[in-house]
Amino acid sequence: MDAKQTALVTELHGRLVAGDFNETDVQSLISLLREESPKGGPIRELGDFAAHRIRDYGPVHRYLKSVDAILDRIGTQKDILQIKEVFSESEIASAFDTALANHGLTPLSKQRHRQLQLALISMLQGVTFADKSGKKKFGSLDVAFTRDRIELLGVVKFKKSGVPVMFPVLTTVFPCTASMAKSKPRECSRSPSETA
Repeated sequence: MDAKQTALVTELHGRLVAGDFNETDVQSLISLLREESPKGGPIRELGDFAAHRIRDYGPVHRYLKSVDAILDRIGTQKDILQIKEVFSESEIASAFDTALANHGLTPLSKQRHRQLQLALISMLQGVTFADKSGKKKFGSLDVAFTRDRIELLGVVKFKKSGVPVMFPVLTTVFPCTASMAKSKPRECSRSPSETA
């Protein structure tokens, strides 16, 4: 990373720490940190999503492809389908803190990590998954809300019936607002790993 890119990372970090950032800032930060992040890790994979809205490789692609293959075999084989997030909230938080520390920058607070991950979920909705040719699409990412969580869902369809099956890919709790912090201080102070 050259001096200009490092200066941009520092500026974006300042916006994140202040809570004065948007989805575009998060996309810019991921794009800058992507190349120096480990392959298969959260920042590299999320950065690849930011760069390529139709995915034909990577950990999330492999996960959706394996779910799609198991769904295709239901009733013909004894498969065990384990539904889990590809990257946990705490893994993503740790990856960002490590990448920022590599630039001499401070880690983000729990609340900022939650807000960052909310921006990531928003940014990734609508991504589609395809075979290597990019022509045959088999899944997508969509957003869902529960009482206390926001989820990025993988969506694949049973081939025979066309019925969609949804499962979590990335989940975060609602970011804590000032009023929530007063009314539910324990919930707002929990770390991402404690909310899983």
